[in-house]
Amino acid sequence: PFGYERVASDRPWRVVDAEAEAVRWGFEQYAMGVGYLAIASEWNHRGLRPHSKRGLQSFGVSSVQRILESRLYCFQQR
Repeated sequence: PFGYERVASDRPWRVVDAEAEAVRWGFEQYAMGVGYLAIASEWNHRGLRPHSKRGLQSFGVSSVQRILESRLYCFQQR
């Protein structure tokens, strides 16, 4: 998933700092009313690329929507 990488199959996922920051930024922007297209444009402008099995080279509305609606990114901070 975007924001993480697998170092080895027998090890846990590792956070990719630049991607994780972009995800946090995306959630903040979306909460303030910024749309998926604007978030995708910013991520593309930053040079970020989706982890796509289909070979997509840039973020689109649906890829940002999938990330921001994924339960994977829901957690409780302490």
